[in-house]
Amino acid sequence: MILIADSGTTKTDWRAIENSNTVLPISTEGINPVFQAPEKLNDILANTLGSQINLSEVSKVYFYSAGISASHEATSALMSAFELNFKNCEFFVETDKLGAARALCGRSAGIACIMGTGSNSCFYDGEKITDDNVGGGFILGDEGGGASLGKRLLSDFIRGLLPAEISAELRGRFGLDYFKIVDNVYKRPMPNRYLASFAPFIYEFLGHPYVFDLVDSQFDSFVKRNLLRYDLKKYTVNAVGSIAHFFVGILGGAIERNGGRLGTVLKFPIEKLVEYHSQDL
Repeated sequence: MILIADSGTTKTDWRAIENSNTVLPISTEGINPVFQAPEKLNDILANTLGSQINLSEVSKVYFYSAGISASHEATSALMSAFELNFKNCEFFVETDKLGAARALCGRSAGIACIMGTGSNSCFYDGEKITDDNVGGGFILGDEGGGASLGKRLLSDFIRGLLPAEISAELRGRFGLDYFKIVDNVYKRPMPNRYLASFAPFIYEFLGHPYVFDLVDSQFDSFVKRNLLRYDLKKYTVNAVGSIAHFFVGILGGAIERNGGRLGTVLKFPIEKLVEYHSQDL
């Protein structure tokens, strides 16, 4: 059995391919070794994934993950979790950016972006990433990602900068106040996941001028801080992730304003990664 996985902060999409080329879809909690302790990584693999397939039958794993390029210690912890749970197995642990590039561009050159909980971009020559833009995470970067959208929304909420009707909806639906927000952002685990959880709310109110401008300004910042380094006249901008998928119109407009064109957009990369690796099976 061969496993292919696309792992973000919120969830991990797995595909198990058996000898008969049967593809089994599996989903687990997101795996990001930057934010999760080794015990948590092991628990997800051993218990959540292990309850759905027989790990001893896996001969090869292609694992694309957020956080791989951010910390050698995090990558080492992830590899240790794999070695503990998979025996006599080959591991290919790569960045989520390479996974996005392979899903979006296949074996052709192009610009690949991830816009989910976080955001980042790269230039891919058809084999490898040759211009790797550092994302910086939800504190130092991630412009236009779900966590950044949520951060801006909640920042405006606590400062009284939201339109009254949007502020009232947030209070009514989520019971929000300053102390609850600070507790979730500064004291609880996975604050980026908490911030990104407000993206569906933002999408629901996209017709409100304030919300539209919030998203549009975030995407404009993403383009200016991430994409202007590439040759936008020669290559289209391709993107993967729920934020790119649901806000595709605003994203395309921000890219066009800055001299580029939006190409392929995928909500999830996993099926295209199965296609990519199936050529080598």
